[in-house]
Amino acid sequence: MNGRKGLGQCQIAELTGYLQENREDQLLDSKTVFLGNPKQKVDLDRIIKEQLWPAVLDELAPGSIRVIDMKDGLPSPGIDDDHNVYTCRSLTFVLEDPDRPLLPGSGPPWYCRGHLRCSPLDYMVSFDFSVYLPATFSIRRILRLLGDPMFAGNPPNLSIESGPEREKIFVIAFSEGSGAGWGIRSYGQAAKHLKKKVKQNLEVINAVCELEKGYKSTKNFKALQIALLEAYQSY
Repeated sequence: MNGRKGLGQCQIAELTGYLQENREDQLLDSKTVFLGNPKQKVDLDRIIKEQLWPAVLDELAPGSIRVIDMKDGLPSPGIDDDHNVYTCRSLTFVLEDPDRPLLPGSGPPWYCRGHLRCSPLDYMVSFDFSVYLPATFSIRRILRLLGDPMFAGNPPNLSIESGPEREKIFVIAFSEGSGAGWGIRSYGQAAKHLKKKVKQNLEVINAVCELEKGYKSTKNFKALQIALLEAYQSY
């Protein structure tokens, strides 16, 4: 292909295919269509599957925490389009303790979801983590955690939910994201970064589970603070 000749052909093909597949949709005229480069999608999927995702599995391998709903080596529903200015593919995964599955009315005192986004220009790793505490937990400690200046750039959120027996539960939600351009980091460096973020979240999980054994423990609460700061500080 010389010069700019042929540019846009992949988008035209994507649009034609989308319109054909959705021709019976009565709301088609009201929808927004995101177009990508099919070849780049294949390349990005290969980067995720062969370069980045193995880092997650390697970090999880020694312990009991696993990725929920795995199918053919990837979490269901697998790699999908991420609507972006550039062609972009993403993978979302949720961690689970097989001994305490995420079921209504049961489960561990934590929830952890990761998201991996990859484009021809860069990549991004993000995590969401929720800590569940009983309503009897010290509100002073919760406020101390929420007010930590190292979370100032992206402060955690506090909410109250009802448990399986309609008891009240404090929920502290954390989120963060980081990444880099491919001109700054190689695939190998990106994989190491992803592995580090998984490790940090595993350490938070361990700290939450230790605190669950004795919610009045100052030592265990401090350990949770330290683990959360390592994983989610945003100052």
